[in-house]
Amino acid sequence: MPPSTKNQVPQQIFSSFPAPVQTSAPEPEFPQFPTFPTLSPHPQIDEETEEEETENPEEYPDTVPTVPTATVPQPDYSEEYGQEASSTSSTTQVQGVWSEISEFPETTETDTFGTVPPDTESTAPAPETPDLALETTEMPENHTEPSTENAEIENSWQEEFGTSQELPSHPTTKMAPPVTQAPPPQPVQKRLAPVFKPSQITVQIDENESQVEITKAHATYPDGLSGTITYVLHKGDPSLFSVSSYSGSINLLRALDAEANSTVTIQVSTSEAQTMEMDPKLAHFVSITINVADKNDWIPNFESGSYEFDVKEDTLPGTIVGQVNAFDQDRDDPNNRIRYRLLSAGGLEAHFNVNAESGLITLARPIDAFAGEKITLRIEGADSGMPPLSSTTTVLINVVATSSHLIPDASPVSNTPNEGELQFSLRNYTASVSEAVRPPHLVQVLSVMNKPTDTRFIICNIVSGNYRGAFGVTAGNDGNCELRTQMELDRETVERYLLNVTVTAGTQTDYALVSITVLDVNDNVPRFVYDSDLGLTTYFGAVSSVANAFTRVLTVKAEDADLGNSSLVNYALDPLSAHSKYFSISPFGEISTKQSMSTILSRNRLQFFEFRVSACDSPISGQQLCSKADVVVNVIGSTNRFKMIIYGLNPQQLKKHEKDLVKSIRQFTGSCNLLTIEKMIEHTAIENQVSVHGSKSFGFRSETCFEIFRNVQICFLA
Repeated sequence: MPPSTKNQVPQQIFSSFPAPVQTSAPEPEFPQFPTFPTLSPHPQIDEETEEEETENPEEYPDTVPTVPTATVPQPDYSEEYGQEASSTSSTTQVQGVWSEISEFPETTETDTFGTVPPDTESTAPAPETPDLALETTEMPENHTEPSTENAEIENSWQEEFGTSQELPSHPTTKMAPPVTQAPPPQPVQKRLAPVFKPSQITVQIDENESQVEITKAHATYPDGLSGTITYVLHKGDPSLFSVSSYSGSINLLRALDAEANSTVTIQVSTSEAQTMEMDPKLAHFVSITINVADKNDWIPNFESGSYEFDVKEDTLPGTIVGQVNAFDQDRDDPNNRIRYRLLSAGGLEAHFNVNAESGLITLARPIDAFAGEKITLRIEGADSGMPPLSSTTTVLINVVATSSHLIPDASPVSNTPNEGELQFSLRNYTASVSEAVRPPHLVQVLSVMNKPTDTRFIICNIVSGNYRGAFGVTAGNDGNCELRTQMELDRETVERYLLNVTVTAGTQTDYALVSITVLDVNDNVPRFVYDSDLGLTTYFGAVSSVANAFTRVLTVKAEDADLGNSSLVNYALDPLSAHSKYFSISPFGEISTKQSMSTILSRNRLQFFEFRVSACDSPISGQQLCSKADVVVNVIGSTNRFKMIIYGLNPQQLKKHEKDLVKSIRQFTGSCNLLTIEKMIEHTAIENQVSVHGSKSFGFRSETCFEIFRNVQICFLA
């Protein structure tokens, strides 16, 4: 069977029309084609062409010039397509819609139908068909007769389909849409600049911090659509602050000073706000308030580098000697709150007191024994910040000697009474009294010689040395002077009194010296000494998780102000404490492990141990006094340690500066971190390098160095 030529029909039909005549006149908007007869559609051809039209919708224009219509009889496809034959024939008016002129190439003598796909060519002869009768109606006036070539094409269609059938129409037949007038353009509403949410931001930053991100601003368009947003610093010092144009991150470039400016305010906006519309009711910029927190960065300074005061040798204890004063330029409390303390007094620290709040220096004990001497005090003024900063000053005390008022300089001093004159039986009396006695207690009776007959007019008096009125003297019925206590005595405050006593009867007066020693009793409880730079009242220690048995953990210390055996302190672990069974304590207060930590931890998964230690005195007679202290021992590993390497110091020198080392490290730790020395290792003949924690190496230029391992423990305080 020869190949079908149905698919060739549309192209043959459309290629049969002549190309438009080219003229020198300008081309119209749509090309004008000559009038041609309009053929009725072929059903099968129409279906195939509709598929091509769907596949290539853009091949034909939407609107083209109107083409005259032709009326042709309806063909009968009943036999070919299985449809019922129509009893009557009808005609159909078809309006053709044509593509642009470029789709119709010019025909030549050798190629009448233009470019035809190769698969449409056929060598089979066309079947014989009856002549096709074509009736045209309403032909335009400028219609021209088809050319000979077009007539031959029409004859070929008549031979194939017969005269009673209507020729298929062009596959791209479309109806031109109605032309409607476009509505007038609406005014375009301008877009608003980005807005910030939130519009107010408050942050806090420590003074002396720099190159840190303070906060981040965020802006969006109010219409909810996307768009570029470029952040800029609207108000503020660009040398202090920078704003990331892409992310809105605000960074601090230089450190702020809380003493100069406690609060700084800046504004961040967008570069779009400079070119776009802005609504006064919207936040087109964000206001950022930076509160500068005060840090302890000022060292207290004394008003004078040294002080000097004069004190008479007979000055009573409790008398104010002088005052030191320091100031701190930090803004906030406790960074600017200063506390004073006496560091040293040449071994006479017990003779002076320094008020921690005011800096007042008072005399605690008599200093008549140091008449004519100079005593140097070293006083520290430290703030209460964290870490605390301090400075020191020097106070020079001149003990000025005074003349005695007991016996006038012109009067001869004799231990034997003069005949017939009122006089004490002795020039010097010695007495002792226990601090446990309750007043009034008779201490001494001073005998008076050559008393008048009427003893009612004898007057006894204490001229000096009676600190805080501890003693009183009166004349007895027999005319002798009786010395009694008027208050409870405390040996720890005043251990010895030297009283200047006089007796007077009429115009006669005599003098005597009475030395009174206060005897000690066991009335002081041992007090623990907490050597912590944080002022903690709990002992904190640390033990390695791999420590061996009998490893020293820490040392506790208690002091008793009593004398003799009453001041000797014995230590013991409280047996009622749950973790005391793992440790032991020596008579000197050294706490050590009883077992290796690996053994202890294998039975108990503990991170720290808590127990109590007691300190008791040892009186010869009387009741034993005790006190207790809490101890916390932390189990530490390699993550809790760090190392310091010191050059040019021997172990003894380094031990003296332990507190200074702790102060220097404290500024890098928080207030709830405890610093203690775990061990000290001395290296001699160091090679070029030494490994620290097995991870890094450091070079040494010294023959000797020390490694100080310090562990950091977290405070377990409520």
